[in-house]
Amino acid sequence: TKGHSLLEWVQKPQISRELYLRFVQYLRTARNENGDPIFKKAIYEMVMENRQSLEVEFTNLAAEANSLAYFLPEVPEVMLKVMNKAATELVNNSFPRYSNIHSEIFVRITQLPLVEEINALRQLHLEQLIKTHGVIASTTGVLPQMRMVKFSCLKCGEILGPFAQGQNQEVKPGTCPQCQSYGPFEVNMEETIYQNYQRVSLQEPPATVQAGRLPRSKDVILLADLVDSCK
Repeated sequence: TKGHSLLEWVQKPQISRELYLRFVQYLRTARNENGDPIFKKAIYEMVMENRQSLEVEFTNLAAEANSLAYFLPEVPEVMLKVMNKAATELVNNSFPRYSNIHSEIFVRITQLPLVEEINALRQLHLEQLIKTHGVIASTTGVLPQMRMVKFSCLKCGEILGPFAQGQNQEVKPGTCPQCQSYGPFEVNMEETIYQNYQRVSLQEPPATVQAGRLPRSKDVILLADLVDSCK
């Protein structure tokens, strides 16, 4: 990485492009123990069921494309964006009209080799891809969450955006490029793109809780097609 942090390295355009090409190659060439293509069948089944998630086993990824498996646990947010883009393009090439049903395909990683207990999660796990297990203690309803936001300038009517809405901060326009005013602005509900949102509480399994100690829990946010996947 030539002195850069892993996050800085994978965000470089040339590195991001190389990771993208390697993942496309992996999706096209990966085969199972019988020599059959893994993802040709997986993509076909996903499309036939109108699903949006493409599962990728981490153990197979590590064996076939170890450079991808090296970066994935450490900088999962950036890597999954690259992998989602590659999977979406590959699916659209095979099924051009599928984008009318789902505009994006999400890569879901399975078979991570290590399991972290809920009571062992600490600061060092921040921004990392981890695997844990527990019991669903409670769930909220499925709510709409803004994903790509557009604003309307109330002075001149200009539509601003789209702005990508993150999980941790709210985006707001600074000035209107049309009338140069500082607002006021309001969300354009008709042109804003939403996604499904659900919060669940994941609690330690009763068998792992020591006597006399209350079970610990973590809030987990489910987005897009993952909502209502936990019962």
